[in-house]
Amino acid sequence: MDFNQLPTAIDITLYKYNYLDNQIWTRLKNDTDIIEIGDDSIIASREQVLALLDVYYSRDINKIKSIGAEFLHKEVTTPWFLYHACNEMIDLKFIKFTLNTDKQYTRMLEIDGEKMVKFDFKILSMTVNLFDFFTQSELKKVNKVLVELGLFEEDTPYSRLKIDKFLDTIEVYINDVDNFEDTNNQVIDLLVSFMDLIDPKLDRDNPLVLFVTDYWFILSEYIR
Repeated sequence: MDFNQLPTAIDITLYKYNYLDNQIWTRLKNDTDIIEIGDDSIIASREQVLALLDVYYSRDINKIKSIGAEFLHKEVTTPWFLYHACNEMIDLKFIKFTLNTDKQYTRMLEIDGEKMVKFDFKILSMTVNLFDFFTQSELKKVNKVLVELGLFEEDTPYSRLKIDKFLDTIEVYINDVDNFEDTNNQVIDLLVSFMDLIDPKLDRDNPLVLFVTDYWFILSEYIR
């Protein structure tokens, strides 16, 4: 499972002095039922964004889809990036758009003499189903530790945490020499493997994460 597929909300910057960006911003405000957050930020649903792209930008998107973004990296545009994000992030529900008025900004980068367009976004929230990463027997052991560490309540199958709190707490547990006993070694190995899967971008963005586990696995340790 790729963590980059799991965001439920992301923040994308549009630039006022980029023609397509400003056009998308205007169309989002005029043609969709967006939520306004001040003068320079709006929120739109994934469905609204895809509908807008289909109405106004399907030709550009289909062109890149048919030829391949790797061959048209200089021509990749904001509509294509939005289309790609909406279809790659399987849990995505909302996109926050922030308008930037910097006249000097450009997405064109030059790497080793090759020019290419770079898009970026910030992950605001995501959902991580722990049962996608652990087997049932593994999750039973991991759950017990997560409850002991205060990351989960024993009677609740989910927990909302900033990812830095989750990772910092797990790291302290892993580095605590007193935890290296036969009964804990497997859990430590499982947690290390899980943390190795986390993209450094998540550390930078520090999103709010809904961790979902299995209620019955948690309770089983307490009702026996």
